[in-house]
Amino acid sequence: MNDDQKLALEQLRNVIGYLQYENTVYWTRSGFLLTAEAALLGFNARVVPTSVSDASWPALGIAFGLCAVALVLCWLGLKMIENSLYWINRWIGLLQSMEPDAFGDKYKIFRDLDTSDGQASTHFARDTAKYLIYVFIVAWLMLLLYLLVVAIAKTGIF
Repeated sequence: MNDDQKLALEQLRNVIGYLQYENTVYWTRSGFLLTAEAALLGFNARVVPTSVSDASWPALGIAFGLCAVALVLCWLGLKMIENSLYWINRWIGLLQSMEPDAFGDKYKIFRDLDTSDGQASTHFARDTAKYLIYVFIVAWLMLLLYLLVVAIAKTGIF
């Protein structure tokens, strides 16, 4: 192993450290976000009326407010995931370009991650957090629709 290869391996090791950090931060943030969404859903389940006769205006107001907070949190979560994936994909791309200097053609650790769309094939696991946020968005929108129907029915307009 020559000096250039040793330097390339050291640089590769450093960038792998950045990738490990970004992956750890990504999954930690995603876990906290999903926990917060589930907690908000649980709090809301306690105040959502089960029928129009059970509905009180304060409970409806609290439920609407919790839905609004949760949807804002979903939006922020999607932005956080997009930003994290940018950095993860950046480090993977850098590793792919550095790998030939470190290993030559003998090993293709990061270069074989490419799929036809140019994304790393491991992105499917990371997209799980994004898909779960979409599930929460649908749940919150359905709950908002239910609350709106209950509020309209409570006013007696229909």
